[in-house]
Amino acid sequence: MTRAIVGVRATRNATLMFVKLNGVEVVVGDLVLVELAGSRFLAVVALIADQILAIPALGAPGRVLAATESAEVATAVRARDAAAIELARDELGPDVPVRTATWSADRGRVTLAVDRPTAELPGLVERLEPRYRAEVRCISADARVTLG
Repeated sequence: MTRAIVGVRATRNATLMFVKLNGVEVVVGDLVLVELAGSRFLAVVALIADQILAIPALGAPGRVLAATESAEVATAVRARDAAAIELARDELGPDVPVRTATWSADRGRVTLAVDRPTAELPGLVERLEPRYRAEVRCISADARVTLG
C-alpha cells in the first residue's frame, strides 16, 4: 500500500489510472486535474491510497495537479461545459437556443437548458446522445421541465 498514489478515471467507464498525489488531499468522487504524458485533463478519484494494495509494474506515471475546490479545476470545468454548449449549438443550429450545459463529474451525463417547448425535448435528447456519447438530459429553460 502507498499513500502517495490514487486511482482516477477520466470518464465513467474509462480505464483506471494510477497517479501521484503530490500532497493534494482527496476523497473518492472528487474531481481533480491530472497531468499525464504531457496533457492535462479532469478525472474523478475512484480509489484513494488506503484502498490500493498494489500498483501495476508501470507505476504511476501521472500526477494530480489540483483538487475539487481549486481555481484550476473550476477553470477546467467551465471550459468543459462551454465546449458542451458549442457541441449542442453545432448540432441543433440557431433555431434551438442552448442556455447552459453541465457535465456530471464522470462525464456520464450532460444536462442542457434549452429554449424549446417541453414537447420537443425528447427529440433533442435523441439527436444529441450520439454526439455526446453520454446520457443527455434536456431542461426547458422556461418551464424547468426535465426530459432525458
